[in-house]
Amino acid sequence: YQSVLLQDFGWNPLTYHNVGGFIQSSLAIKKLVVTGGIRYDAHSEYESKTNPRIAGLYNITNKTSVRASYNEAYRAPSPYKVYNAIAVDNGDGSVYYIHVPNEQLEPEKFSATEIGFRHLFSKNISVDIIGYKNRISGLMTSGEVKLNSAQYPYRDREYSTADVNSKNAHSHLNSLDMILNMNDLYDPWKLHTNFSFSYM
Repeated sequence: YQSVLLQDFGWNPLTYHNVGGFIQSSLAIKKLVVTGGIRYDAHSEYESKTNPRIAGLYNITNKTSVRASYNEAYRAPSPYKVYNAIAVDNGDGSVYYIHVPNEQLEPEKFSATEIGFRHLFSKNISVDIIGYKNRISGLMTSGEVKLNSAQYPYRDREYSTADVNSKNAHSHLNSLDMILNMNDLYDPWKLHTNFSFSYM
């Protein structure tokens, strides 16, 4: 059911597709192993995206290694985020638009950098120290938008809310993890344990 005032508001028939592919390869040169990958996504609602990934591991000794990696990705908005529509016919010839669609919503962009160190004290005991930084830009959030008079002629106010990309907001996560792994401490029980500490 739609009232005369609401017309086709909230009716957003949509068929979309996303085609993606990922390729990865590794190269070993003595103590160094390098892995590179690339992902390509073709989304019918958004421009095509290419995201690289690269990682390297170097064995300093047969018991000690260091590693580093860098990754990029993106997250397209769900149809709910883009087309979420809530409105109420006030019964007096006007409409209260609580939440309106935003077809200009863009994907969030993600990048991650990680550096790690591992040392084997014995075949059963090892320690890992890992530092990483994650960053998300173009965060999707709820924001105030001005209602277009041609699109919403019966609006009862000038502004409503919609999901938007925040221009000034970024999400940053910096972390340092230390993990002590102990395996087969008591062979009959197959006893394993680990201790970890994280600072974020």
